[in-house]
Amino acid sequence: MITAVANTKGGVGKTTTCIFMARAAIDSGQQALVLDADPQGSASAWTDIVRGTDGQPDWETRSVNLHQLRQFAKSPTGDDVDVFIDCPPGNPEIINAAVKAADVVIVPTQPTTIDMDRVWTTVENLGDTPCVVLLTGARLGTKLLDEAREALRDAGLPVFTTVVPLREDIRAAFGTVPTKLHGYNDVLNELKDALRG
Repeated sequence: MITAVANTKGGVGKTTTCIFMARAAIDSGQQALVLDADPQGSASAWTDIVRGTDGQPDWETRSVNLHQLRQFAKSPTGDDVDVFIDCPPGNPEIINAAVKAADVVIVPTQPTTIDMDRVWTTVENLGDTPCVVLLTGARLGTKLLDEAREALRDAGLPVFTTVVPLREDIRAAFGTVPTKLHGYNDVLNELKDALRG
């Protein structure tokens, strides 16, 4: 399965989602590959820090440019590898190439008005590739979260049942091997069930 993680807004949890989803895939018995298509290189930096401190990460990360991403779309990966493409926020060409390579797109967003505003722009440009919105950094049981879910559903957008909560250890996880997945394993299961169904 190839999953692009895309949003035209920065700071919504794209890199975190890729790494945590890679760990969830490994926990489910799959191999995991993160394609770092963001010129900022956050996923690559995360993996490099792990190598320098914790030892060897159990996922693979590759930095890819636009050409490599387009070539990757033509190369089958095998059923035992889950691929997660970390997209940049401001490069439509790279986002489009990632979307074309993907089976599905996760659009992470925090449930704030400014973050949600970019969801519509992102989804409009995905073409025929199916997408699911993932609410991240959310305070559970709040009116803001309920309103965000309602707005997405009213717009007819698929939304994960699982919400990634606002947690200090998620924000502090950069450069570590995540051990507590805060629902990302449930997100992976939901995604695979949706693709099978």
